[in-house]
Amino acid sequence: MGMVKRLGMTIVIALLLHTVPAGAQGFAPKGGPDVDRIKNRILEMKSKKLVELLQLSGDQKTKFLSVYEAGQQNIDDAKKYLDAAIRKLNKVLKEGSDVDISTATDEVMSNYDALVRAQKARITELKPLLNVEQYAKLTMFEIRFPDVLQRIIMRRGLLNNSEPPKE
Repeated sequence: MGMVKRLGMTIVIALLLHTVPAGAQGFAPKGGPDVDRIKNRILEMKSKKLVELLQLSGDQKTKFLSVYEAGQQNIDDAKKYLDAAIRKLNKVLKEGSDVDISTATDEVMSNYDALVRAQKARITELKPLLNVEQYAKLTMFEIRFPDVLQRIIMRRGLLNNSEPPKE
């Protein structure tokens, strides 16, 4: 496999790991590349794409990126809580009562709601910095990004493989 294909596959895997909650992944690569470094690089490329798409420059670009990155931190925090709740639900499913399972499921849903609120809040907080067209483009980009990511992953065949990748 060529270096470019390997890099592309690594980026796709990092995006998958970042997008899909840990408890729902089914597998986690061992001894793989520095996922945080790759995730940060992908977020950097996403920010650059948004700056280009929205045609931001100067002070508007600086303010936009500051608010966008702060919102990303809130989203990352919400994902961590959701991941923890999913791990707890997985454990409770194996050894808990119906009441425990129901409580853990409610906790997952509550954390999922918090994640969606954080995602929406980031978009809403950026509205005052953008004109109507830019805000519309941002909204579409942010909402469609997971679908685009999923299509990329499916094109690469990662979701069609029922077994985890060989190490």
